[in-house]
Amino acid sequence: MWITGDVEIPQPVVDAHAAGDLVFFVGAGASMGPPSNLPSFEGLAKAMAEKAGVEFANEGGLDFFLGSLPEGFDTRRHVRDEIQSGTPEFNPTHTAIAQLAATSGKFRIVTTNFDLHLESAAVSVGVSPADVWHSPALPIGSDYAGLVYLHGSVHRPPDELIVTDRDFGRAYITEAWATRFLLPMFDKRTVVFVGYSHEDTIMRYLALGLPSNTRRYAFTNDGRDPKWDHLEITAIPYTLRGEHDHGNLEDALTTWAQRARMGALEHDTRVREIINGDSTTLPLPERDYLISQIETEDGARRFASSTTEHRWLRWLEGTEMFKALFQGGLASSPSMVLAQWYASFIENPETSDLALHTVQRLGRRFSDGLLVSVALATEALVRIDPDRGSRWRVLLMTSIEGHTAPGDPGVVLRFARDGMSNTRAVVRSVLRPHLVLEQGWVLDNDSDYPPSAALGWPVQPRELHKIVTEHATSADSGDPQTLSFFEDALHSAYDLVAAYNGVTEHASFRFSRSRIEDQPRHRIHHVDSMIDGLRIVGERLLRDTPDLPDRWWLFDRVLFRRLALHLIAEDTSRSADAKIAWLLERDTIFLSGVKHEVFRILADTVAEASPAARATLLEAVQRGPQFPANIDEVERHVAYSKFNALVWITRAAPGWAEAAAELAAIRAGYPNFAEREVPDQDFTVSTGTWGGGFFQWSPTNS
Repeated sequence: MWITGDVEIPQPVVDAHAAGDLVFFVGAGASMGPPSNLPSFEGLAKAMAEKAGVEFANEGGLDFFLGSLPEGFDTRRHVRDEIQSGTPEFNPTHTAIAQLAATSGKFRIVTTNFDLHLESAAVSVGVSPADVWHSPALPIGSDYAGLVYLHGSVHRPPDELIVTDRDFGRAYITEAWATRFLLPMFDKRTVVFVGYSHEDTIMRYLALGLPSNTRRYAFTNDGRDPKWDHLEITAIPYTLRGEHDHGNLEDALTTWAQRARMGALEHDTRVREIINGDSTTLPLPERDYLISQIETEDGARRFASSTTEHRWLRWLEGTEMFKALFQGGLASSPSMVLAQWYASFIENPETSDLALHTVQRLGRRFSDGLLVSVALATEALVRIDPDRGSRWRVLLMTSIEGHTAPGDPGVVLRFARDGMSNTRAVVRSVLRPHLVLEQGWVLDNDSDYPPSAALGWPVQPRELHKIVTEHATSADSGDPQTLSFFEDALHSAYDLVAAYNGVTEHASFRFSRSRIEDQPRHRIHHVDSMIDGLRIVGERLLRDTPDLPDRWWLFDRVLFRRLALHLIAEDTSRSADAKIAWLLERDTIFLSGVKHEVFRILADTVAEASPAARATLLEAVQRGPQFPANIDEVERHVAYSKFNALVWITRAAPGWAEAAAELAAIRAGYPNFAEREVPDQDFTVSTGTWGGGFFQWSPTNS
């Protein structure tokens, strides 16, 4: 959690503090800042060298140097006097550490310092530790509360101070009271070092001997120093403001302490201040503070009561607490508060479509609690705005993963052998569609339009295609349920997408397949399974059910109509004239969405058709399509549609003079018209030109 713009405190440290499980281990660096201005351990050793009249040397370590001062020089007493001669004032770092220890629920501080500044700071702010221990009389490290002077303090006789190498040997090795205290403390608690460099030999050895699962952290101005990784201590870096200026650490500890002491009213005020700001792009400390708030039930309620703006819903989508609502399972108490707040966007007709975009971005795997909140909000919306409410209702009733969407049979299919298609119930289970919300063409997060919906199925396209086509091939064509089974599968897909989008002809139905004939395997989509299932069944039934094309045509859905036309093309019992008459009776020549199948029939029949049938067909082509009058250059569009049809017809019947003459007349009137590479396709980009430019294609005028 970023506590200031310079310092990010690891979440385990924040959590340990909140749980009363954090120990502050304080070294000499904490007392070096003003107004305390006490020396480091090295500075202390240099002062002792000056008092003893010897040259300072650090070859064997500071404790070795202090232990080797001249006989008769009372090192411990002089150390105590040096510390006591300094300023008696504690600094803000001492105050912040004392306040943090007090607000954690268990006051736990260990210090190797001899000064009393931490204790004085605690008294000054009214958070005095219940117990204070001085070495060698230390508590049980695994379960203590209070302030521990690990190396003694100026409050006790000088002989109790741990200063020289001999003192460290007794404290950590022979008598080992310090080791007996520290080992269980490191094992049981999370420890954060403040002002402690880990340069002393004995503590380095102790750190290296600890189990790897101990939870140790250290504030440091050199987070890249490899010693931290070597000691298995997580660095909490901060930057120096200048040489020896550790103000950023002081600010971080003070800010952390202030935040830890905030009461409910102060949190209310702070949350409102952030939310009422101009932007949801927050500085890191404000972002992490707000996240820490929504991770508690009270904080989540505080957030929810402070805003109803959609911009904060967009912000919330980036938080793990809110994302968890869309990952299934049980929701936490804070998440449930956010779920109810999110539901308020659904209830409001002005924001219900915006709330659907949240589902499109985060997914349909609702937690149990979210599903309840959204379902209640949906019913409230239905009473106010039935159309918008219906969109939400169909999503909830059909497409929530783990609840109403069809389950994933992937594991079963992975181990399944032949025979999956033998049972109609199995085939039905994998043919059940669900909605998949998609980002619209306009990448606008605040769009008033709902996300579009495509269809998904429980298995991958090729697996579905294999199961469905095998069943279509092997099913009893004499069973009246066989035909209705495959028809219902495609109707279900149409009905579902229509219920959400409000239109029946979704793009996945109109443009996913260029021709009804066999589709290459590398281009198989889910909807191809139903198309091919119906195609196979239809071809098998056609001889005994010659009116099946009429049945499918009357469904008035493009894929059924294309399938009907496919059966007409495949019907060997119909004459060329009969097929042309069937097309003309239904006014299909320029009908949008069915061009390939219509043109395929024309290619197969015009050469064999009677003069009367040809004449009737040519009259239909000459009439052309009926375009809205408000289309720019509508006459040119009509002319090009007729031109395209005549190019196709004359290719199939090059000796048809009347059609050739009509085509020549159009060429004369529009000399820039060029033939398309694939005149029989409704939605393939054309390279033909018209009027000196590219023909402006649309699925309704080609």
